Amino acid sequence: PITLPMLQCALEHVLQWGVANIARCTAPLTANIASRARRLGLEVPAAHAPHIVGIRWTSAASLRTPAEFAAFLKSQKVYVSVRAGAVRVSVGIYVTAAMVEHFCALMDSFFRADYATATFLHQPKL
Repeated sequence: PITLPMLQCALEHVLQWGVANIARCTAPLTANIASRARRLGLEVPAAHAPHIVGIRWTSAASLRTPAEFAAFLKSQKVYVSVRAGAVRVSVGIYVTAAMVEHFCALMDSFFRADYATATFLHQPKL
């Protein structure tokens, strides 16, 4: 559980780094995710927070569900949440462009291939 000292430390970091600086770092990452998701026929809001993007299924996207996508990603040690029928992808200041590329490669594989029989060992250097 999060304790008050942990919360205080986190808030001090955010204040030290600055919200605008954090947004400047995370916005290109979520923009890349959003762009790649749209190319796969998924629905992404035109405007979203710089650190979070929601991905919704369209009827043309896949017969698979957001929960199946989240489970597939979890099997690859990539974690997202499913909220209100959308996959919520959140990036933070420690997320790199290589990590986002890894996520996008998995997303491509999930929607374009038979993920049950594919091998996914494309791990970014962290």
